Amino acid sequence: MNKIEITVLSARVLDALSVRGLKAKTVREFERYGTRRIVQHCLDNGQTIYFKETVQDFVWQERARMESGALPHYQWVLTRRAAVYLDQMAKHGKIQGEPLRSWEAEHNPLFQNAPHSPSNSMKVIDIICRTRDAVIQLELSDKTKTNYIYCGFGPILNFFASRGEEFYSPETLALFVNKAKENYANGTIPKASFQTMRKAARWIEECLSTGRVSQRKLRKYNFACAPPEFENLLSQYQLYMDNENYLKEGTRQFYLSSVRTFFRTMGILGIYRYAEITLADVTRCLAKISETFPCGIFNLTGSMRSFARFMAEKHPELLDISPALVFSAAKRRRVYVGYTHEDAQKIFSAINRSSTMGMRDYAMIMLAYTTGLRGCDIVNLKFNSIDWDACELRLVQEKTNIPVSLPLDTTTGNAIADYILNARPKCDSEYVFLRTQRPYTKLRSMWTVIAKYARIALGKSRRMNGPHAFRRGMGRQLLEADIPAPLICNILGHTSSMSLRQYTASSLEKLKVCAGTISAIPIAQEALL
Repeated sequence: MNKIEITVLSARVLDALSVRGLKAKTVREFERYGTRRIVQHCLDNGQTIYFKETVQDFVWQERARMESGALPHYQWVLTRRAAVYLDQMAKHGKIQGEPLRSWEAEHNPLFQNAPHSPSNSMKVIDIICRTRDAVIQLELSDKTKTNYIYCGFGPILNFFASRGEEFYSPETLALFVNKAKENYANGTIPKASFQTMRKAARWIEECLSTGRVSQRKLRKYNFACAPPEFENLLSQYQLYMDNENYLKEGTRQFYLSSVRTFFRTMGILGIYRYAEITLADVTRCLAKISETFPCGIFNLTGSMRSFARFMAEKHPELLDISPALVFSAAKRRRVYVGYTHEDAQKIFSAINRSSTMGMRDYAMIMLAYTTGLRGCDIVNLKFNSIDWDACELRLVQEKTNIPVSLPLDTTTGNAIADYILNARPKCDSEYVFLRTQRPYTKLRSMWTVIAKYARIALGKSRRMNGPHAFRRGMGRQLLEADIPAPLICNILGHTSSMSLRQYTASSLEKLKVCAGTISAIPIAQEALL
């Protein structure tokens, strides 16, 4: 390639663009933010002859300015395109019109195939690339995956590089998350960027420990842990419950959260090691918690009894705290009245059934209204649970593990079929009701689905919303229709007739039947007039 002056080369590029018939404004912007700035950089460095290396150095410099927010993205794009056109003109005497290759695909190692490396390599780039490959396998949109790679893993890789660390260190990763948290608190970065960085860091930790990544939700960034020794016991307790298949997932998480609250309060009382705990401290801790959470102390003591059994089995050398948990805290009960038929119709009218989400929500709410199923059973409903020929639902209840068969009326069946045929995402999931956005997994809960429509239709004054309000309403209506208690238990899937007490309490008509008189009580002495 013959040597050519940078100013001459720049003029030829601009002439070639003008010949293509581009708008004068487009050519002026290209010259202002592209070729002119490159020429000025070369001249400032005392180079009048075109050198590709000098131009590329300037492009990288401008890239850094763009990433720091000092340069608008569109100006950097013009600078990079100008550098490519200058190189093409110098080599071939003309410019080519093909779209530029993505910068990330060309320069960012996270957008390239990672070189073959041992699976146990602890280099930062190898660990991040393994995690990236695991994330790519998740059921996420391509845009979301790219965002995690560029805005999550990229800053982590750059942070390690800025500290000159080639090998992974959990302390450095924790420092990165803390720095990101500070930047978010100071308003330097938006919440979405902070959450992306946190998620990427969490995935790296998970991939190192388990070899895979999951889509489990992050804790709140201001989540408060218990003192370190207590957190270690909590990790053992969680593993114990998981390995023993001790309880259902939701109950396990609730127990873990309750016990963590207990140990956090122990830390507030100045106790940081389990060996320092006395039975008096347990009582004092529960009393302090009850001041803040008076309605939750009943469930907390139940969780602590479970933890005490774990400690007695796995750590018999430590104090058995169960004697301090023998009392039974008074459980506060409220009488919640379920939805009436009129309430249900108002909720149905609030649903936009022409939208994808509306068709799904209408089918789910119709199912709750006509069958009285629990919300967990509706979100876990599978295709093999529906017998379309017999118009029947057959499933095993999530709460009790007891099979139940319920009729599927025509209106509800049509609503479910309409959702499946016209609104359900195209995927291989065995569950009927799915999220409307990727990943197309089953819903975690149905409560928010119903609550948002109930607030619109019935206002915010109701204390009970969600699928259980339909269940309460159905139970009350069956009682008032004089349906025998055993049959109601079969319909609602109860294991004991004692479960009907809450439905009786919400029915004024049945409460009147339960009320007795004092006529049978003998009078020892008549009152004096």
